[in-house]
Amino acid sequence: MKQIKIFVLLVLFLLAAVGCATSLKEYQAKSPDEEAIKGALLRWETSWNKGDPAGVLSVMSEDAQIMYGSDKAVASKQDYAGIIPERMKANPTVTVGLPKIKLAGDKAVAATSLSTRGRSMPVTFEFAKMNGQWLVTKFTY
Repeated sequence: MKQIKIFVLLVLFLLAAVGCATSLKEYQAKSPDEEAIKGALLRWETSWNKGDPAGVLSVMSEDAQIMYGSDKAVASKQDYAGIIPERMKANPTVTVGLPKIKLAGDKAVAATSLSTRGRSMPVTFEFAKMNGQWLVTKFTY
């Protein structure tokens, strides 16, 4: 009888684990603004993985501050445009994890993970709604 209870609990646990969202694509937005932020993150991830610097930069505000490299240097969007091909070469494939999005008026923070080359690290995308579009204003890790 004890083995049956353990088996049932294991099956229930596995069903619950399979039903949990774990990636950005599976994220269930709670509002149109969250859906738009998810869309911007998906464009960022897809553009990066296609080696499309213009696509990555398209979801960033003109005054965006982007952290990069192991020394955590910060670049403006204009400076990052010259750096991004090198960053893409070093990390050709990235995966954005399940975000936790916090909205506050026309500002938002998406805390998530970024996986590349078998490693995962926590990252934060800060957003601002500008002319009806959610744009990344700051990227840190």
